[in-house]
Amino acid sequence: MNINLLHLKANCRASLSFAVACFIFILPSLSSAVAPPNWTINPANFQFRMDMVIRINYDGLPSNDPGNIVGVFVGPELRGVATPIDIGGQKYFFTTIYSNQYTGETLRFRAYYAPDDQIYSTNDSITFTNYAFVGNIANPYWINIDPNYDFPPEILPIPKDTTLQNLPFDRIALNDYLLSLDGDPVIWSATAGANLSVSITNDTMNVQPVSGSWTGTDTVCVVVKENTPGMLADTFCTCFTVLPDYGPPVWQNIPSQTIFGGGSFATFDLDNYLTYNGPCREFALIFPSPYTSINAPIKPVIAPDGTVTILVIDPMWRGALDFGFIVWDCDYPDQRRDTTFATFSVIDDNNPHFTSPPTVNYQENACNELYDAQAIDP
Repeated sequence: MNINLLHLKANCRASLSFAVACFIFILPSLSSAVAPPNWTINPANFQFRMDMVIRINYDGLPSNDPGNIVGVFVGPELRGVATPIDIGGQKYFFTTIYSNQYTGETLRFRAYYAPDDQIYSTNDSITFTNYAFVGNIANPYWINIDPNYDFPPEILPIPKDTTLQNLPFDRIALNDYLLSLDGDPVIWSATAGANLSVSITNDTMNVQPVSGSWTGTDTVCVVVKENTPGMLADTFCTCFTVLPDYGPPVWQNIPSQTIFGGGSFATFDLDNYLTYNGPCREFALIFPSPYTSINAPIKPVIAPDGTVTILVIDPMWRGALDFGFIVWDCDYPDQRRDTTFATFSVIDDNNPHFTSPPTVNYQENACNELYDAQAIDP
């Protein structure tokens, strides 16, 4: 056994935002008895598939126990599961594996071994390829259970992080990126490039730039080592970037509006009342209690370009409502946001109104006709 197993990986992807949803998945090679796993998968969640015909070896010998179960995983995520089918007294696992990548993901295998009532990880792996068919009855794909194998820990990809000057990097819960197949205890450590400092407290890593004026990209390498005599370990390096600060979005005053019943509110552009130099902003609306977008008598509608149209839903309603307008930086929605309010009112038109008297019809040129009649010489 290689007691100095050390893997070095690098992750400096160019994307400025990258989210990874991972969780610790510990499957001991030897542990107390467990029930058969309730491994289930929804094929509708995936775009691609491949198929395998699998058999199990246990400690070098074929296993034909009808209670065995095979699971196929990418990291901690289940991608395929099968129970045995008997063909000529031999147990085969016809397994469909799913992915949302056409090819490239590494598949690993685990098995519930019924005679031991244990879930075992195996040291077997294969690359997923859409519509591939691996193994057959005459030549199945064997997975090999070694109940005494000492698995090294593995660090799942830790995403790079990008922030602005004056904004801290997100803290990283390292256990979220630990894949331990035998449950051995581990110790975390890390080293940083010259422009960064790094600390780990209770398995949570905090990275900071050495200087508040620094901008650029540097690397932090994380090491996980088993706290066992073998001291098996893994290392993962990821990138941290600090960009110049372009400032948060700040609202200016949005004018309130009042209309008479039957009238229309003027449309307006939120960007005309916003001071912001960043690359991307998003807007949202706060309805005054107890109203919502479903029952409000008037309703502002924000278009993607920031144009606001106030719809009058109930033409008989009269009153005033204070609506809140929220803006945030798309890349830093929690740290960079602002809120302002504007009042929109509908009132009755109580001003006096003047009406014209009834129209009087006069005969046109009546006076002239009378004059002409009197001017006739008798």
